[in-house]
Amino acid sequence: MATTVQLTGQFSSKALRAFIIPLFCEQFLVMLVGIADTLIVSYAGEVAVSGVSLVNQFNTTFIYLFSALASGGGCHQSI
Repeated sequence: MATTVQLTGQFSSKALRAFIIPLFCEQFLVMLVGIADTLIVSYAGEVAVSGVSLVNQFNTTFIYLFSALASGGGCHQSI
């Protein structure tokens, strides 16, 4: 049995409150990846830490890009 969802363009306050904890968890995990990479490579010197920092910026950008594509692809409007 298919369920149709009416898209109104706005979220209710209750729905937004339900999103807060998962969003905080996602941001914490993205930060944790960068921190873990830096800690693992920190013994190798400043150049290695700088390189890991640069790669983490690209990594974070790709995570956000793919999250946006997944969110947009997962939302469809029934006619």
